[in-house]
Amino acid sequence: VRSCIRNMEFTSESKSRMEILRGTLNNLSAQRDALEAEADAIHSELTSPGINGEPPAGIKTPFVDAEGYPRGDIDIINVKDKRRRLAEINTDYKALMKQIEQTMLQLHNELPPVPTSVPTASENTDSNTTVAPLKPMAKLDEIFPGSPAATAGIQLNDLLMQFGTVTSNTNNFLKSIVELVGKNVNQPIPMVVLRNSECVELSITPQPWGGRGLLGCHLSPMQ
Repeated sequence: VRSCIRNMEFTSESKSRMEILRGTLNNLSAQRDALEAEADAIHSELTSPGINGEPPAGIKTPFVDAEGYPRGDIDIINVKDKRRRLAEINTDYKALMKQIEQTMLQLHNELPPVPTSVPTASENTDSNTTVAPLKPMAKLDEIFPGSPAATAGIQLNDLLMQFGTVTSNTNNFLKSIVELVGKNVNQPIPMVVLRNSECVELSITPQPWGGRGLLGCHLSPMQ
């Protein structure tokens, strides 16, 4: 994995804005991590058996038994508080992830244009060639464990900038990605993602893996 940002010149004003945005992103990421940890702790508490082997309270399990009486094996007030807090966390988490996405896009907008083709050490590039800047095509909002996407090093909420020869400048880019994947089963495809304000080069090999599709990830087109 290598950063694809090379020899970029930033103005002092741009550097200052990027510093502020990076600080904001770090703060939002810390809030996300805290919410995830709290949600995991609550989920574990609600789905674990009691100390004496009582059935777990559950996330949505009724508070009454089969005969309609209040369950006596759980602290109903405590469970209600935990469930309410879990619902609050889910709402806050969705809003927070939207903020993170918007901040990452703001960071991207501060970057100088990245060529639509990613040069390698073995490629000769023409410095006089004019290329269009890359823009995020889609957000990778689901990565399945053990999938080709996970193996390639794709991370949740990476922004897809380039997939093989497909970019945001490609007409009907999602269809083009599907066609490219189908033509390159068991063959590596270079790709570029935007992650924390940096473009990162990866390589993914489409192949059957025990789950749906050949990549094991989900793309949501950018709005």
